[in-house]
Amino acid sequence: RVAVLLGLMLGLKELQENFIRCSREKTPMIASYGEEIFCMYTKSYVFCFPAIATGVLLLLMGRDLLQKRLYYGILKSGAAISFSENVAHKDPFFIAMVVNFLHCIAFYVFTLNILARGGDQVIDTPDLKVQKQVLHLLQATSAPTLFASLGKNHTHAAMMGAERVALSGGVSYETIKLLVMHFMPSLLIIVFIYLAYDITITLVPLSEYLKAFEAEDTSPVPDLCTFKDAIAKKLLEKAPELIRTCEGDLERLYEIVVDKYRRHRSELQTGVIRSKSIMVPEKTEAESPRWGKRMKTLSSIGLTKSLWPADTLMRRDISGDIPRNFRLFWSIFTVIAMLWLLNLQVFLLWVLVKEVKEIMMYDFAETIPLTVVLAHMVAVTIIMYVYCKTLAPLATTQSRMSPRIA
Repeated sequence: RVAVLLGLMLGLKELQENFIRCSREKTPMIASYGEEIFCMYTKSYVFCFPAIATGVLLLLMGRDLLQKRLYYGILKSGAAISFSENVAHKDPFFIAMVVNFLHCIAFYVFTLNILARGGDQVIDTPDLKVQKQVLHLLQATSAPTLFASLGKNHTHAAMMGAERVALSGGVSYETIKLLVMHFMPSLLIIVFIYLAYDITITLVPLSEYLKAFEAEDTSPVPDLCTFKDAIAKKLLEKAPELIRTCEGDLERLYEIVVDKYRRHRSELQTGVIRSKSIMVPEKTEAESPRWGKRMKTLSSIGLTKSLWPADTLMRRDISGDIPRNFRLFWSIFTVIAMLWLLNLQVFLLWVLVKEVKEIMMYDFAETIPLTVVLAHMVAVTIIMYVYCKTLAPLATTQSRMSPRIA
């Protein structure tokens, strides 16, 4: 996915140089002002698609890193998190990416329509070295006048006609090739992201996980239970208090969370016999019907909120070398992601400046693509904020002091 996306981003410069110009002066085959506006509008999505696709891809990568670590940690404590309610067609960012891609398809169809009108000359192709004077004279209606003005005789007719055909076919071929080179990677990215949205596909099968403990004749999940990721998120909202209770032990924290769910799951699942608490006596926390009602009404978690495990995993008051190493790894990954997103913002800013220059020359139609670019810049900014937020626990928490040896 990353390789395809990089290839798409690197091809933007060639697209900028060789795609049609959305102006009736530069592209005479654009028939009306409405077509000119449509060309500007859809073309802006072509250059913004890598930005929204990269943002969604980075959110998926970060989500997988954080949620998988949380999943296996809680699994060792006797519970499996379910992600079945998180589907791509409900996620606003994925929907925005698909809408962007549909606009790209509209631009591709529009470009092919321009070529079908015989407007293949409007595409600039550096590889075909033909003088402008020759191109102009080739359009003359009188063949004798044409050749006389060029100082040629009729023996050159076949050669010049062949050059004319080669120009037409070559430009059309180059244009179609650019469309295919941009369309296919975009389509692959959409498919890849859609398939990767379901995180359960990439999780280790539970049977294989349990098989690893057969040699020890023990099972890490003697009484396995299952709950939604939204419930896990709700239970871990009180992580600061629980961490102080378990003295910074992450495994102990997971056990407390799983135990709390076990004591309340009868409020969520009818017909399930409530197991006894293995952590806290039953009488210490009375069950409330409101707890089960709140848990049942929790909504699915979209990509912008999918990095929520960082609120717990990035806390500095969680002790141990493994949590500390993960905090370092995630910090490095976040810096790389932020640099990548910043690079996208610079590119979008460059496109924005070009649009502003056109508007300053009283080409007010450029306000349409300007709005599209601004919307994508806002989307990338939101993703940058989501990543920055994952590092907040590093600043708001303090490392636990190691006990002093007398």
